[in-house]
Amino acid sequence: MFCFITRKHRNKNDCLYTLFVRPLSSENKLLEIIYSFFEPSNLNHLRIVIEDIFSQIQSEKHTHFDEKKYSFLKKIVETIIALGTSHILNNYKQNTFHHLNVYLDLVISTTKHPSLVVSSISQPFWIALLKSSLNKEEAVVSILPCLLDTASNRLIRYENAQQTFLKNSIEMKFLNHDIENVSEIHVFCGNYRRFMVDLIRIIFSIPTKDCLSYAQQHVEKFFKTYSSFINNNQTTSKKKTPDYLFYD
Repeated sequence: MFCFITRKHRNKNDCLYTLFVRPLSSENKLLEIIYSFFEPSNLNHLRIVIEDIFSQIQSEKHTHFDEKKYSFLKKIVETIIALGTSHILNNYKQNTFHHLNVYLDLVISTTKHPSLVVSSISQPFWIALLKSSLNKEEAVVSILPCLLDTASNRLIRYENAQQTFLKNSIEMKFLNHDIENVSEIHVFCGNYRRFMVDLIRIIFSIPTKDCLSYAQQHVEKFFKTYSSFINNNQTTSKKKTPDYLFYD
């Protein structure tokens, strides 16, 4: 089913996107095709496609990016999110719940992507999912600790860190490739961080033992790791220094 994707036919991917977002009646036979995309084998195939494209981008050693490959990666991720938004969030059908855990695992793999633009594509989906009645589904609850960890690790103010400890990171390579204007980088990074903050707030409004344990462990780890620095440098950290960015 996905052979055309591996041959990078973007127009076919666009057709899939259109199919996923198109309003359909419950009797429409196209739904059978759409529901087949929730099968684990097809979802895992999509993951392989994403990983394969990313590995090809990585092979360039981050000095430059193949625009066609990178653009196609973003389009595939948009299509994956459209699938869940249209047929999980907007239409509560049991056909899409059988392997919900596999789908969410695929989505979170895109959220973890080092490209903040790729990662940001799934942010509205997570917010909507956690605010819906689906937040009680076992597949959703079980992924909360991983989602919390991902969001927590992305709270860095990237717009300030790009000239310090993240200067030569792959995250900054992607960001500078996607957005050239400094002011636009600040706007994008600010919005990206706000989404992650909102995600964390919503997760803690759905209290689970795993998430509460995660928070406790990381607070304790933080104070143990930086206790001597905090005691000795309370007034010397500057806005763009690595220690300030970590504390913030």
